[in-house]
Amino acid sequence: MPKGKDGRATGRADGARSRPEAAGAAAPSRPGHLRLRQMEVFRAVMLTGTVSEASRLLNVSQPAVTKVLHHAEDQLGLKLFQRIRGRLHSTPEARVLHGEIEKIFAGIENLRSLAGNLRAGHGGRIRVASAPALATDVLPLAIGRFRAKYPDVNFRVETHHYGDLLDAVLVQDTDLGFTFNARPAPGLDLVKLAAGELVAIFPAAQAPALPSTATLGTFAGSSYVGLYTDDPIGAVIRAAALEAGIDLQPSIEVKTNRIAMSLVAHGGGGAIVDPYTAASANPAQVAVRPLTPALSYDMNLVVNARRPLSGIEERFVEEVRAAERSVAEACLSRRPQPEAV
Repeated sequence: MPKGKDGRATGRADGARSRPEAAGAAAPSRPGHLRLRQMEVFRAVMLTGTVSEASRLLNVSQPAVTKVLHHAEDQLGLKLFQRIRGRLHSTPEARVLHGEIEKIFAGIENLRSLAGNLRAGHGGRIRVASAPALATDVLPLAIGRFRAKYPDVNFRVETHHYGDLLDAVLVQDTDLGFTFNARPAPGLDLVKLAAGELVAIFPAAQAPALPSTATLGTFAGSSYVGLYTDDPIGAVIRAAALEAGIDLQPSIEVKTNRIAMSLVAHGGGGAIVDPYTAASANPAQVAVRPLTPALSYDMNLVVNARRPLSGIEERFVEEVRAAERSVAEACLSRRPQPEAV
């Protein structure tokens, strides 16, 4: 049996070695630093008030608890407990430390909960970037529905114009990108989520004089609010006008569908926009008409080719599909019904 300086057997070395993990003293800590096991033992004593109760809580021996506390005091250079009239009392310094240690253990519990949610596919964080038009109704509807099912999932949502959105996905600054008419690009995978047709919108005051269906020629020679041609939707309109031989020069050129709709609502002219933007318009200000011939678009998911989607991200993508259908149907209800023949 090991002996102390006075030659007497200490009787504790074997006991300490029999539970090296429980004692938490397998390796020395740096001065002023506590190991997680030392924090755990200290916290147990603070919560239970006695070494014996702490040992039962942790399922270790009382000598092991005492030894860990002594090591913790040595590392910190602080007295953590005092025994007064046979009872253990925490020092003011110990009470300050306990408050901070509780924060650490709360974080650990949150981490364990998050890991469990991730295993079950119920938690996590999704970074989303989208074209501005999709952030007006489609994505908010999808996120609201999704968080009703998975309240532990957090989101970061940003809007980007087309080129910036592709860059954000490529450098993994965002997880999921949603845009229109995405074109193949190195390092990116594209998924078609939906397809639809662009619509014409006009100031509501013009509605009585409007036909039930608009054409590109409807806008020729009138006040037309057009999208930049570097926008995917703007490019579709420009290509169709060139093919039809129609000189469709914007009186006002804008970057987003949302700005175009706002200008139309205030009498700035007519415009061609996506149906999601049109669905959010105030019927008292904006009249919606289908276009003929139809101008089609795709709604795409853009993801990094080197980053597989998580289970929770796949579920959210399906929620976006469903939200797109809901908003597109709302736009269809705004269109005038065909006249009976």
